Amino acid sequence: MEDTLSEVAKHCAEQLRAYGECVERNPHSWDRQCSKQRQGLSLCAETHVSSLRRVKEACAEAIDAYDQCVKEHHQTPERCIDALRALHACTERAVGRPLRPSMPVSTESTDTPAASEHQ
Repeated sequence: MEDTLSEVAKHCAEQLRAYGECVERNPHSWDRQCSKQRQGLSLCAETHVSSLRRVKEACAEAIDAYDQCVKEHHQTPERCIDALRALHACTERAVGRPLRPSMPVSTESTDTPAASEHQ
């Protein structure tokens, strides 16, 4: 997944910067305030990063489940760790990489997006 993120950063630096700045400016309402920047980043990434396209196609169900969980548990995102693990496993399979033995888990609650903006 790190390779995919590097490709996104390489091809979509401006969109990534704009989204990150928006999230920083809106720590308690980033999910509502930064939708335009998130959409711009998503469109750029889908256009320029083939592995991301493969992940979005292969893991649509896992992506939707994680997104729904985060929306439902915005104040307690640690409740979504199982959905995040399932999404991680799917993405690793989609890009043809072996899964690592375990994914680190943080139990800290946060109002900012985790990895992902995978959209």
